[in-house]
Amino acid sequence: CAALTAWSALTAFRLTAPGDWILAHGTGGVSIAALQLAKAMGAHVAITSSSDAKLARARSYGADLAINYRTTPDWAGAIRKELGDRPLANVIDTVGVAQYDDNTGLLGEGGQLSGIGMLGSDFSWTRQTEGVNLAPIGVGNRDQHEAMTAFMAAHRIRPVVDVVFDLDRLADAYRHLESGRFFGKVGVNLW
Repeated sequence: CAALTAWSALTAFRLTAPGDWILAHGTGGVSIAALQLAKAMGAHVAITSSSDAKLARARSYGADLAINYRTTPDWAGAIRKELGDRPLANVIDTVGVAQYDDNTGLLGEGGQLSGIGMLGSDFSWTRQTEGVNLAPIGVGNRDQHEAMTAFMAAHRIRPVVDVVFDLDRLADAYRHLESGRFFGKVGVNLW
């Protein structure tokens, strides 16, 4: 589901092109899948996290720019400084309203703000910024899943799974998610 959500963000509204700059927030399943897919599409990827260790792992997956938003509170300014006059083509936004202005300020004309879940909860889909395409991202459909699977197979992309818990340890899986220590996905074994 996380990879398909990332695929939808990168292909459903605006096809990611080689040389595009993509920003993914965080190092959860959607953002890491977006990093892997965008790199395979020839894009450049900036990623944010509050953990230098996670940013180092993201770099090992090809992140071109990694910003720690705790040690660099003006993360948007740091990205702008690094990119110069090259605007972002797409922001994979897993945060929501709290970063709306920073995210849209980094996008170029026709850039896409891909709203994933809108975790900030106060977000309104009626809010618009001129020149920015606001794209509500759902998981995806069967055709998108088949296209993504073929793309991943062709580019030898493997999902990043941090840890897998057996079903009888579901509470431990939730605690691990709540801890924020995971990188990629937390899995649950249903067998």
